[in-house]
Amino acid sequence: MEKFSFILSSVLILSVFVNLNSAHPYKQFWEECKAAEKATDEEARAMRNPDQPKSRAMKCVIACIGEKSGKLVNNKLNGEAVMESMKHSPNYNEDMHRNFSEMVEECKDVNDADRCESASKIMDCMTDAAAKRGIKREYFMQGNRK
Repeated sequence: MEKFSFILSSVLILSVFVNLNSAHPYKQFWEECKAAEKATDEEARAMRNPDQPKSRAMKCVIACIGEKSGKLVNNKLNGEAVMESMKHSPNYNEDMHRNFSEMVEECKDVNDADRCESASKIMDCMTDAAAKRGIKREYFMQGNRK
């Protein structure tokens, strides 16, 4: 199994699925955005289930984290920021770079006039793009590839 560390590259895509602990670099964004968007702990837990519809508040949390991290700009995926953050992964390699470059390319034009809907659509696109490359959702969110 090859290791991938998404580092919440497209934090909007990932943070909601990971149990963020105090050591996680996006913990502060998570807490700030969860409070700002008035998301409940129950809504956050529901996001871990891919079959569970995302609440409006959680879509907005994803947008907020993406905006704060620079990975969501003008309701679009900032591919340069995603790829730059990948370079800081301890598991960064050519295969990882190629996969994420392809994923960013596939999702770069996904957007919506509504920032929350845009973030949600980008997250869905990146999750689907990861699956096409054999990166399972549960591993994608935690940095592993099967």
